[in-house]
Amino acid sequence: MRRRALEGWGFNCTCELCAADPEHIAQSDLRRHRLAQIHEEMESYTVGEKYVDDRVEELTYLIEKEEMWPLFTEYYTVASRAYLSVRRPDKARRYARIADEAWHAYGGENHDGVDEMRQLWSDINQREPQLSEKRK
Repeated sequence: MRRRALEGWGFNCTCELCAADPEHIAQSDLRRHRLAQIHEEMESYTVGEKYVDDRVEELTYLIEKEEMWPLFTEYYTVASRAYLSVRRPDKARRYARIADEAWHAYGGENHDGVDEMRQLWSDINQREPQLSEKRK
């Protein structure tokens, strides 16, 4: 899939992963496919807290295994929103902070996710008092 995606650009990638044996490439492709599934599932906001905990643990493992650290920007943003949906503002804040730090590290101060992160922090700050009160 990687090679086909690059064909249109007239580029033959010889990176370590593209040059790996077919089994290694297949395992990597499965991990990347699973990451996309987790992203889609967490965006549905119809999951429970235990589910979100498990998916965040899994996606963290997969991102680290694939050495795709910039994905923490997007995936932890989605995780933060998922935690808000299950009424866990403390966890939403934790993952928003990590996503925000990753955005700055990989995209700079004026990164592509600036508006989304501002909105996320606003949503957390607005909902946190309500959700914290309900948990008492």
